Amino acid sequence: MRSNISYLVFGNGKHIDSKSLFWNMTFSVTNALQSAIMLLIVTRVCGIKDGGIFSIAYATSQLMYTVGGYSTRTFQATDTRYVYSYRDYSNARFVTCLGMMITASVYCAIRQYDLEKTEIVFAACIYKLIEAIEDLDHGELQREGRLDIAGRIGTFRIVLNDLTFFAILSATGDVKFALIGVAAVAALVVAITHQYYKASFHREKQATQKKKISRLLLDCFPLFASGCLAMYVSNASKYAIDVYLGDETQTYFSVIFMPVFTINLLSGVCFRPQMKQMADFWNAREFKRFQKMIFRQVLVIIALSVSITTFGVLIGLRLLSLIYKLPLDSLAVEFAILLAGGGLVALYNYFYQCITIMRRQGSLLVQSAVVAATALVMSNIVTSRFGISGACWSYFLLTFLEAAGSIGLIGRFYCQAVQDEKSEKHI
Repeated sequence: MRSNISYLVFGNGKHIDSKSLFWNMTFSVTNALQSAIMLLIVTRVCGIKDGGIFSIAYATSQLMYTVGGYSTRTFQATDTRYVYSYRDYSNARFVTCLGMMITASVYCAIRQYDLEKTEIVFAACIYKLIEAIEDLDHGELQREGRLDIAGRIGTFRIVLNDLTFFAILSATGDVKFALIGVAAVAALVVAITHQYYKASFHREKQATQKKKISRLLLDCFPLFASGCLAMYVSNASKYAIDVYLGDETQTYFSVIFMPVFTINLLSGVCFRPQMKQMADFWNAREFKRFQKMIFRQVLVIIALSVSITTFGVLIGLRLLSLIYKLPLDSLAVEFAILLAGGGLVALYNYFYQCITIMRRQGSLLVQSAVVAATALVMSNIVTSRFGISGACWSYFLLTFLEAAGSIGLIGRFYCQAVQDEKSEKHI
């Protein structure tokens, strides 16, 4: 039995690069589809109103996840010089996960949700708490060059979670109980698999110092803050709909919003396995090779954006109508706007990773703050006046600001690094 589980976790150790690409793609797809599958199950089993409540609860849990994860994944995976050990990242994650649940409590109080909605939000946050713990191990596996293990186990866990959610919701009709059941199963999988691969992690002989944990949290704070702000920007339209348009409209918006991250998802499948290599190029000052990888990925994102938007408008919307049994034909323009925004999000997220590799993450904070402040004002005004169409346009304009700002930042830092290298050679 133990040998079977060990094989499930580690595989046979052959063709790791190709398996990393495959399992990262599989995990990314299943992870991105999870919220869509859960919403489909809730809508079919419990109805449109409960679908809207689940949608805002899941969106809130994703926002809280940025607190628990603290946006350290890219920083950890590209920490190839082992400035911080696994123990450092683990202790820091304990602090951030505690902060995540405290933040969730404060958030629900501020939003003045009723008891039922608060319980569902908390159940979703507990599930995301388990994912934040899992992400810590996956980040270390990626740093060790075993992204295939992370992808394989992550895929297995999500499929099992989806089946659990369907079974419990079908039996009880209670979204809260279904989410608690999913969290319990996820915790069991994470605990068991961690015991198998923890011995392979790079260990630091010296005890972790509190100052080092503080320094790690400080180094990653710009990533965390900008990640929280970016998540708020991504969901600002949903929050505005929650206030002004109600749960049923929330369901319609959430359904056409689901495919938006497809572009970002497929883009991530391409560049995530390359992050360690990009970090090596940047640290070795091989700027031309670093630049070449960036241009190649930008072309991939553009191609994906055009292809998916075209497919979505011509075929995708009809498929969504059939799957969710909702009349969506009148939302074709809004759907296209959201998909175009999805392409801009993919660009922003990619440059976000590149700026992190450059270790210039502090610059992201100012940009994210400006866009989030714009979202806070614009989303409410536009959505209250123009309804679901206004919510879609608000999302597009905000993502355009994010993408444009990140392009400017990475261009500036790249040129500065090249210029600094030339100056050093002349000295």
